[in-house]
Amino acid sequence: MSVIFQAVLLGMLVAFAGTVPRNLLFIANLRYHPELPWAIPLVAAYLWVFWRYLRGAGPPASSAQFRRAQLRATALPMRLWAWGLRPDICGE
Repeated sequence: MSVIFQAVLLGMLVAFAGTVPRNLLFIANLRYHPELPWAIPLVAAYLWVFWRYLRGAGPPASSAQFRRAQLRATALPMRLWAWGLRPDICGE
């Protein structure tokens, strides 16, 4: 299997695992007790666990190093984060 095909397949798998459960919870929230946003804390907890898993936590230990190496995400400086949310904050 080529490296490009593996990268695309892995990216699609991660995107699927990160969005489908979230969407199902939001759909369930709209169907059952839509007056109360009960899905938000569940989605937040799921995404927190999912992110930790991608950073190498959890089983299997044999793939932890691979997951850590492939994530390659870095924290943004606060100024850049604020600019991304509201460009007028930074005066640009």
